[in-house]
Amino acid sequence: MAVVSGASFGESLFNLMKAYFEPLDIAERNYASNFLAVTGISEKLYRDWKSGTSLPTHNNIIAIGAAFDFDIRIVELLLKQAGKAFSPSDEHYAHRTILSVCRGWSIYERNMLLEKMGYERLTDD
Repeated sequence: MAVVSGASFGESLFNLMKAYFEPLDIAERNYASNFLAVTGISEKLYRDWKSGTSLPTHNNIIAIGAAFDFDIRIVELLLKQAGKAFSPSDEHYAHRTILSVCRGWSIYERNMLLEKMGYERLTDD
């Protein structure tokens, strides 16, 4: 698994991107622009997170998990590495749902479901 307990969020994010992009023959120098294309999250944020100069929000991590269709356990570990966690709130229950029940859905479809449930979209897709 590309996410290792005890690693920093930035290290895990880079390892996940490497595991995702390497088989597609995407060079490391192009990870940030491809990250933007998949998630709708800026290249600057990707670079800041990778370098450890800032940490993502809870919604950023959910968006990454949804866009790359990561297993919920990977998302939970990423949340932990960023000092966050799921709470028992209805909104976090909706996030868990779009990560587990909606596997294979696009970020657009997941955003539409969140909106219909009355919650904020994860990205501007």
